[in-house]
Amino acid sequence: MKRPRLHQADRPNLADVLSVKLLQEMAGAGAFERGKAYFDQGRVVSLDVDRWLATAQVEGNELYRVRLWVDGTLLQFHCTCPAYEDGWFCKHCVAAGLAVMEQGQNAEVTADRVPRGGGERQSEKRNDPVDLPDVAAYLSGLDKTRLVDLILTVALRDGHLLRQLRFEASRQLLPQRVAATLHRAVDELFGPYPGRGDASATDLARQLGHLVDEMTRLCDEDHAGVVIEVAERALRDSERALEYVDDSDGVLGDELDRLQRIHHTACMIARPDPVQLARRLFEGAMRGGGYTAFGSPKAYADVLGEAGLEEYQRLARVQWEQVPALGPGDKDVAGFPDRYRLVTVMEELAELSGDIEALVAVKRRDLSTPARYLNIAETYRHAGRPEKALEWAEAGLRTFGKDWRLRDFVADEYHRLGRHDDAVALVWAAFAETPGFRAYQELRKHAERGGQWFEWRDRALKVARERLGAADGAGARRRVAFDAGWPVFTDSWGGSVELVRILLAEGLVEEAWERARRDACPQGLWLELASRREREHPGDAVKVYQACAELLIAQTHNAAYEEAAELVKRIRGLMGRMGREEDFREYLTALRASHGRKRNLRRLLPER
Repeated sequence: MKRPRLHQADRPNLADVLSVKLLQEMAGAGAFERGKAYFDQGRVVSLDVDRWLATAQVEGNELYRVRLWVDGTLLQFHCTCPAYEDGWFCKHCVAAGLAVMEQGQNAEVTADRVPRGGGERQSEKRNDPVDLPDVAAYLSGLDKTRLVDLILTVALRDGHLLRQLRFEASRQLLPQRVAATLHRAVDELFGPYPGRGDASATDLARQLGHLVDEMTRLCDEDHAGVVIEVAERALRDSERALEYVDDSDGVLGDELDRLQRIHHTACMIARPDPVQLARRLFEGAMRGGGYTAFGSPKAYADVLGEAGLEEYQRLARVQWEQVPALGPGDKDVAGFPDRYRLVTVMEELAELSGDIEALVAVKRRDLSTPARYLNIAETYRHAGRPEKALEWAEAGLRTFGKDWRLRDFVADEYHRLGRHDDAVALVWAAFAETPGFRAYQELRKHAERGGQWFEWRDRALKVARERLGAADGAGARRRVAFDAGWPVFTDSWGGSVELVRILLAEGLVEEAWERARRDACPQGLWLELASRREREHPGDAVKVYQACAELLIAQTHNAAYEEAAELVKRIRGLMGRMGREEDFREYLTALRASHGRKRNLRRLLPER
């Protein structure tokens, strides 16, 4: 993330640096407003400030620790929230920054202390804590031996600092040992047991990021060969690590992408032997899990050149000849677990050749599912061959029958050819056989496209009422007594729910409401029904909103509390329209009493 530079020659004090404008620039409008709301709500629960550094704790979904400091001419930041892992100046940093500004504005000017950020102190209070400028002054006065001893003592306790010092020493003083130093860093990162049980994806990503930073600094004509060697080893080891580490947030994958890109850059600089490189890349493509572009012939075509690509193709063809073809319904045989990797390689090689038939020849080696036929049809469509695209899509429908994606593709092609009746007939047959909201949407889309929805609408509603209205049976309808209590919720998406969705899409709100009263609906559908009816029937909407608010509160997390509080505000407005202000006050009092221990919820609820 690009951070604004601060135009001051010397390291400025933090309070001098911070401003609303700077926080807005670094956070963006959305994060700034959320951070300001956090500050206004008093969520900065602790704050410690000296001239260059501020540390704070900010209450969000959990308690997050924030640091803001001045480094050279930049405002730097750190937060323990997930947004920081993506490099964002988050709302918690905004809240902390505003709190620092407020403390600076409220600082009392006395004879022996000026406000923070304002000049030099005339004298020190005895109980003033030591801050960073004091530490800097102390370090400046140490002799060299003592300073080295102090730095090494800290480095032995801080793995990142120790690695950084090793990098600096090898680069500046011992260039012949750069490779060994980088290899040691890979050893420490992944070790003999990749993805060590005590290491999270975030920890590994942070350490890998430091290694990639150092390799980026070294990526020049003198060191590009070393970077290639170390990058390939790190990519190989990291692939194994991802088998043991949960990287669902993608933080480690992002750093691996950077590692692959610096490997490619080093290849562009060093220009290694293309045949040898092709062999290593093909091995990487067959071994890897597709986490990066390492091994991709398309990604490395510019460094492989003609000789390298020829060797890569030779290796791939040898493997490809052993891969059996799959027909409809076939399962991949044992012994070809890497089929998908080889298919990816073969498709990329075909794309590089520009031969559409070569690409389809790769794809048609596997026709085991409807998706395979659709993929070939889409390939022909993209290549400007619509007649072949339709041929393959129709073949897929004949082979598998009930695949809505193939059906939608074929109907689109029929429309393109002016065969509107054929398109609508195709999707109507599917709707009539298995009516539901998705099939209804598909029918309406294609009927409208052919200018025929007026003719098909009543028929579609008749089928939906007959088939879906009876789907839940009398037993389900007896479960609900809406007039005597609250709406009944369900997680099921059975026929009755599908019918309510269709009725709402057609604007038949009252019929949808009656259906929902008689049966059960998911929470989101109840909310949509209430929203569509609240103008004419505010009492019914209040009943739904109250029930949904209770469901949200039961989830016991801040995001759900915020949604529940918004519903309570809507309830207040509706009750006010009905002249039931006293009823709302009683409801709010009861709500606060029943959830009195939920401090975050109470803060969000309206006062009255």
